[in-house]
Amino acid sequence: MPKHPPNLRCCFTLTELLVVMMIMGIMMGLVLAPFGKLLSGSGVDAGARMLSAQLRLARQYAITQRKKVAVVMPGNEGPEDGRFTSLAVYQDDSGTWNPVQNTKREFLPAGSAIDPAPAQNVTVGATTYSRSVIFKATGALFGSGGDVTISVVEGFFNGTAVTTKNASNKLDITINQYTGRVKIEEP
Repeated sequence: MPKHPPNLRCCFTLTELLVVMMIMGIMMGLVLAPFGKLLSGSGVDAGARMLSAQLRLARQYAITQRKKVAVVMPGNEGPEDGRFTSLAVYQDDSGTWNPVQNTKREFLPAGSAIDPAPAQNVTVGATTYSRSVIFKATGALFGSGGDVTISVVEGFFNGTAVTTKNASNKLDITINQYTGRVKIEEP
């Protein structure tokens, strides 16, 4: 009598392995699909936080330096690579707008854009930017007829304007005209 059990199978066939890998691939696709929306939503949130932080810092700088300070958000003017998706901070030095020391142009996260922005003009060199927020030395808004609202949306610049990808994914930043206080709101 043989002491070994008859014909025990110890390996998988190629077909069985391929079927299992295909099932795993389908399951991963179903599980990971919602994360794309999650990442684009976080870009809008990060962009709104970044813009509001720059606005708060500009207001603080205007108060401490006793100068007008502008946060410029290029639209169809200025450098091609930052239209509707970047911002820079400038100070008024006796009628000439110069970059605030130790600042640089900041870009919003990919997939987010600024739309609309207030219509205050700031001329830097030969370029006049029409989308900016200007704080007075008191911290209040300069030249506004009321509170200012700026939206950060899920979208991109298509060459002439902002194309919104998901209209429900946006955050509004409101600036009080008298105090210059900045707050983020969901519409």
